[in-house]
Amino acid sequence: MQRALPLLVCAFALWGQPGCSGCTGEGEGEGEGEGEGEGEGEGEGEGEGEGEGEGEGEGELGNCASPFTASLGANVGTIEAGSGPTTGTCFDDLGTEHVWRYSTTEPNARLRLALANVEFTFDADLYVRRACDASASEIACEAHGGGELVLLDVPVAGTELFVFVDAFDVDQAGSYSLVVEEQVLIPTGDTCDPADPVRICDPAVDLCHQAVCTAADVAMCDDAPTATSGVTSTVTVGPPVFDTSDCAVASAVNQAVLDYTTGAAVSVVRAEVVAPSPAPYGLAVQVRDTCADDGSTRGCGVPDAVRVAVSPATTMTFVVATGEPALTTLEVRITETPRVDLAPGAACDPAAAGITELCTDGTLCLGGPTPRAFTCATRTLIGTAGAPCILGATDAVCDLAAQLVCDDASDTCLVATGALSGSFDGTVTAADPTSSGRPRNNCEAPESTAPIHFDRYRLLNLGATAAQVTVDTDRSGGCSGDDSFLGGYLGDFLPANVMAQCGDSDDDGGIGPYCSRMSFSIPAATAADVVVWPYAAADTNLGYRLHYASTQPIFVISP
Repeated sequence: MQRALPLLVCAFALWGQPGCSGCTGEGEGEGEGEGEGEGEGEGEGEGEGEGEGEGEGEGELGNCASPFTASLGANVGTIEAGSGPTTGTCFDDLGTEHVWRYSTTEPNARLRLALANVEFTFDADLYVRRACDASASEIACEAHGGGELVLLDVPVAGTELFVFVDAFDVDQAGSYSLVVEEQVLIPTGDTCDPADPVRICDPAVDLCHQAVCTAADVAMCDDAPTATSGVTSTVTVGPPVFDTSDCAVASAVNQAVLDYTTGAAVSVVRAEVVAPSPAPYGLAVQVRDTCADDGSTRGCGVPDAVRVAVSPATTMTFVVATGEPALTTLEVRITETPRVDLAPGAACDPAAAGITELCTDGTLCLGGPTPRAFTCATRTLIGTAGAPCILGATDAVCDLAAQLVCDDASDTCLVATGALSGSFDGTVTAADPTSSGRPRNNCEAPESTAPIHFDRYRLLNLGATAAQVTVDTDRSGGCSGDDSFLGGYLGDFLPANVMAQCGDSDDDGGIGPYCSRMSFSIPAATAADVVVWPYAAADTNLGYRLHYASTQPIFVISP
């Protein structure tokens, strides 16, 4: 019988392998047999027998009136087909149940209850109550398909619990083992032995580091390997103890740390994950000044690289976070490049401005667009109505506050009228300009390394407040060559200025991770670029209709 399964009610990491010390049944336990024979005794005297019974002797019937007694280790039982009076909250269990009574033996123990050796055709659920006959006293419930495991923290030794093994339906029957294990959680700062499976540091808080239970982030930082520029380092991922929510990976299940110290010159440091490739789900690289200080973050690279400009002899930590639980190691390469200081008037690269290149003496990297040169210039020329301008340039622009836009046809500043919405028909062709990079899309395609053609739209917000803008195309997509892909850039069309990209389910068709819609904010008196790429770099005949809607009038300059 098929059924949908709920999530684990009390789920933590497993530990150890189940033993059979104190099994009820085959092994040494307290039965009610007579002497040391190998049969099922029916006497009423209590003796320590070595029989092969299944805990079903006289006086223990496996119900609330007479529950079986569970011991540490594997407790064997067999459930027969039929109906039973109790059920847990994770499913309406209609079949027969067994009730096991267990009293904890250690203070501050973590109790592990699991089903093992369950017959393939037997579908049983596991739930725990503090009072056997009181359903409201249930403290945990786990369905068969979820792993058949319950973990409970029990502070007081001798705490009595009632564990139910309940058949899902009246035709369910078979044998099983109820495995009972206890672990004692050692307080932070106390000594520990990583080889001891019983006395452990609380895995939700500490790691056993240098024989002492130590805060997990401190322990990981102490053990962080040191990287060498240009050399690939293999790092081991561990529990997610660092706050990486600023990298949009708050749900990371694995993290690793790597330290790096810069050389004697002002430089740019790039850290990138080179394996596995393609990048795993939820991958990001975070750089911070102090390893264990979540507030010292200076930048993120999403999904798999980060680049920062730093002073000489600076030590920093790179935190790599992923959402892939199966990963055990990652390969990270750190590359340090000296920053070039440029004199006024020198040629500069706008993509490197302030990072690998620095225009000195108060100058900025101004000019363009490509192929027009960019140079280290001291001022920006702001044109009035009718003044010459260059569309896309940073040194010959129109006065946005006066609602002037640069007309590409005449290269002059013209008065424009803003609108709340509008549509533009276009086609990306081989005659259009190309870019060598783009944001990663939700179809999991990598950033383009070969030049890819695009159309670019300039959106101007001349108002006094921010404009909330939604842009979409009529391409329903499908992660294929006829899909469109959108990117938004605040300010100039530069890789460092990415502010938006299409997201999961952002498509006009309404299904799937297509790339035809995005939303973003343009601050007051600010310009933004919207870029339309084909999904496939080889597609040089992508027809589309671009539509925008804004909360206040904006000006759009089409290609």
